[in-house]
Amino acid sequence: MKKSKLLLAAALLVSGSLVSCGNKEAAKMTVGVGYNGAFSVKTAGAQLDLTAAFASFDKDGKIIDARLDVVQLKFTSNEEKTGLALTNTNVDSSYSVTSKLELGDAYAMKGSSGIGKEVDEQIEAFADWTVGKTVAEVRAAIPEGAGHGTAVHADLTTSVTITVDAFIDALQCAYDNRTTTTYDVVEGAKAGIALQSGLAYNYGNPTKELDVVVAGAMVKDGKVVAGTFDQVVYPVAIAEDGALSGDTSSKYLTNGVLKSKKVLKDAYAMQVASPLEKGEWYQQAEVLDAAVVGLGQAEITALVKGEGALAGCTMTASSYLAAYAKAVKYAPLADVA
Repeated sequence: MKKSKLLLAAALLVSGSLVSCGNKEAAKMTVGVGYNGAFSVKTAGAQLDLTAAFASFDKDGKIIDARLDVVQLKFTSNEEKTGLALTNTNVDSSYSVTSKLELGDAYAMKGSSGIGKEVDEQIEAFADWTVGKTVAEVRAAIPEGAGHGTAVHADLTTSVTITVDAFIDALQCAYDNRTTTTYDVVEGAKAGIALQSGLAYNYGNPTKELDVVVAGAMVKDGKVVAGTFDQVVYPVAIAEDGALSGDTSSKYLTNGVLKSKKVLKDAYAMQVASPLEKGEWYQQAEVLDAAVVGLGQAEITALVKGEGALAGCTMTASSYLAAYAKAVKYAPLADVA
C-alpha cells in the first residue's frame, strides 16, 4: 500500500468510517470486478485489449482500494480459417498471456515516456489516486480522452500520462456488478488483481473465442478477506478470406455490448445442464467466492471442484483458482502464504 493509502486509512479510522466508535461494529464493504474490451484489426490479424478493474467500496460507494490491469491478446485465424491462433510471445508457464502489470519493465515504455514512468507504474499510480473517491467523482475529474503524453489530472502530472478512459469504464463496471454479499472492512487489507487469459478451450476443436478470467481479492497477511471473479469471453467471426471481427451473433456480444458470464446471469443458460439446484454460472461462482475467503495461495490452489467448500461448484474451476491465487500473490505488500 502506498503512503497515500496509509494516510487515507488512518484518516478513515479517526473519522469512524472503518469502525463505529459508538458500538465498535465493523464497517462493511462490497467488492467488484469490471472490464472494458477494445477489439482492433492489425496488419497481421487482430488484437483485443481487455482492461480490468478490482475494487472494494464502502457503503457510500467510495473506493477503499483498487487494482487495475490490461492484457493484450494478439491473434489471427488458423490456416483453415476455422479457428483462432494466438500470436503473443509473452505467455507464461500456465499458458496465460502476461498482463501489463506482470510485464513490468519488460513492457519497455519508460524510455519513450515523457515522465520516465513505466506503464505498470502509471497504472498503479492511477489506481492509488482513485482511493477515497466514487467512480462518478473519478470520471468527473478527468476529461474524456485525456492522456497520450498529457497528464490526466493536476494531481498526476508526474505520475500518469497514459489514457485512463478504459480504466474508468472498468471501474464503473466493477461498481455496477459489485457483490450483494458484504464483508467487514479489515484494516490493512490490500487489493490484488490477476488475469488468466488466452484462447477459450473448446474440447480439442478449433476455437473462435478469446477468454479472460478476472479475479480480485482483498488480502491481509496473505489471506483473502473478500474476493470475487468473472470470466470475459470475446467471440470472433472469421470471414472466408480470414478477416476477423467481433461476432455480434454471440450472446457474449449482444448488440455490440460485451457481456461477461456474471453479467449474463441466467442468459448464460448453464442451469439446464447442471445437476445442481443452483447451477447457473454466476451461482456457482458465488460458491467459489465464498470458498476462498480466509485462504492463502496454497490453500486456494488445493481446492477441488465439487468437494468440501466447493460442493456447490461442479464447473471446471482450475483457471478461476489460478487467478485467485495469483491475485493474492500480487496484492501490494501482502504477506503471501
